[in-house]
Amino acid sequence: MYKIKRDKKFKEQLEVENDNGEKLTLDVEITLDKQLNEFTKNWRNLEVMNINVQQGKVDYMQMGNAVISIMGVVFGENDAKKLIDFYNCNYIELIQDILPFIAGVIKPQFDKVIKEHTKRNKQALKELTK
Repeated sequence: MYKIKRDKKFKEQLEVENDNGEKLTLDVEITLDKQLNEFTKNWRNLEVMNINVQQGKVDYMQMGNAVISIMGVVFGENDAKKLIDFYNCNYIELIQDILPFIAGVIKPQFDKVIKEHTKRNKQALKELTK
């Protein structure tokens, strides 16, 4: 039997706690294949912003928009807003706390999908040329 598996979902839970002991727990559920292009585009935008910061070309509005965009992809618009509200719009602290989660937990999942797509595409092309 020939099987095709579609729409791999990644699930994770993120809990953030403030200095008052209040907690916000978010269920992160990402359809990796579906959101790959959007994540990659927004991640690349963050990388460009990082280069600009290192060169002393800081545009906080652009940086904030880049972070909000990638948060929208990862958490969805509603949960991204919940995070921003939980941080009382303290974007510096939000970036320092949330970007390591995105870089260390979420991005590797997308990287796996890219590797898998590359491998599957090579195999498919190889089958065509037989």
